[in-house]
Amino acid sequence: MTKKEQPLKLKVLSHTQIEQLLAHLDHWQLQHVDESPRLVKKYQCQQFADAMLLANQIGNIAELEKHHPRLVIQWGWVQVSWWTYRQQGLTEMDFIMAARCDELAERSAG
Repeated sequence: MTKKEQPLKLKVLSHTQIEQLLAHLDHWQLQHVDESPRLVKKYQCQQFADAMLLANQIGNIAELEKHHPRLVIQWGWVQVSWWTYRQQGLTEMDFIMAARCDELAERSAG
């Protein structure tokens, strides 16, 4: 395995770190599912095809980073949930990926 292929060693963030980073994200919510914190946001879309396009774009960056969200797609919206499954918590990578989702959604809407 090359250095680039090695999985990141992700450290779970403290509650204080999570709150500080969350303040830098636009309309992301902190939710707890099975005692695990998650970043969650619902993006409104004009059509089902727009929701699929955004979900596919998010899926593409997730695959590149080997860090995958939960995606729920329905007519008019996509809901994205980020957390680091192996650690059952939030890591810096979850916040990076949330910000990248916002960038994708902004480009799609513009």
